[in-house]
Amino acid sequence: MPGLLWFPLATDPSVVVHRTLAAHLNAPPEILARLAHDDAISVRLKVANHPRTDDEVLAELAKDRETVIRLAVVARSNTSVHVLEWLAGADRHRAVRRSTLARSRERRHGSAADQLESRVDA
Repeated sequence: MPGLLWFPLATDPSVVVHRTLAAHLNAPPEILARLAHDDAISVRLKVANHPRTDDEVLAELAKDRETVIRLAVVARSNTSVHVLEWLAGADRHRAVRRSTLARSRERRHGSAADQLESRVDA
């Protein structure tokens, strides 16, 4: 898609357009950052799962009101340890905290996994 079309399409009122942009493999990180604040859960979920979504946007999505979005952030292989630690200690849903612990174990962060485990059961 030509570069000049991304920004006008990102301001289109259509959820279908936003979802399509968020799913596009060449979506620029700036567009993904904008779409991370979309009202539609389906758009934010596409952004959370997009390989070009940067750490800063993932950190924002880790605070999303929807559990499914936060779970998608946990599932990402490149979610930072800092975000995982925050979710393990701060998320209100036990499923997110448990997923965070499992993800940390998968990534073998050693003592970080042990520290997270004590937060999950709280």
